[in-house]
Amino acid sequence: MLNQKPPLTARTARDFAFAHHGSITLLTPLTASAHDWIEEHIPQDATRWGRLSIAIEPRYVGDIIAAIYEDGLTCQ
Repeated sequence: MLNQKPPLTARTARDFAFAHHGSITLLTPLTASAHDWIEEHIPQDATRWGRLSIAIEPRYVGDIIAAIYEDGLTCQ
């Protein structure tokens, strides 16, 4: 369970941010909807990076992005 929902802002144009760092990619929720999506779709024992981000192996990123878009959310 994540400790804190990200703040909602009128300037948030996407729901998630992805940051590729070689051997891991960080998935960070930027909206309350994205936070809720993570709670529903990402296992609780997933590796957390900081308070909000999830560390993902690059081989899983494509499937996660596809699922995010299928559920009507956006990412960059």
